[in-house]
Amino acid sequence: MTEPSGAFPDDEDGAVLASLAEAGVDLSQPIEVEFVIDAPDEQAAGAVAAAVRDAGYDCQVEYDEGEDGDDEEDDLGPSWAVYVPMEVVAEHARIVALQRTFTQLAEPHGGACDGWGALA
Repeated sequence: MTEPSGAFPDDEDGAVLASLAEAGVDLSQPIEVEFVIDAPDEQAAGAVAAAVRDAGYDCQVEYDEGEDGDDEEDDLGPSWAVYVPMEVVAEHARIVALQRTFTQLAEPHGGACDGWGALA
């Protein structure tokens, strides 16, 4: 059952879901989301991607050159990530469970799920 607007848990995932609901996204229907799994290097990213694919999910590996922010805290250095796009009913429990699954797949390779976003 999908949570009504205003009834989302008080955490980052709940905030994203509330924002989507406030923007008029019908969370009772499947939407396009993308999970991001950070990896420490190219080899680890490839191993994470293989584990994700073996678990039955589509994914792609990408390298980001990084960018300089206004101060040191905003500097984003180069990084490797595995992106897992999917169509899913964006219920809080489902989103949290998928992030946990992706972290479990990534941890043996030094990676972890770093969140998700809607592609809508």
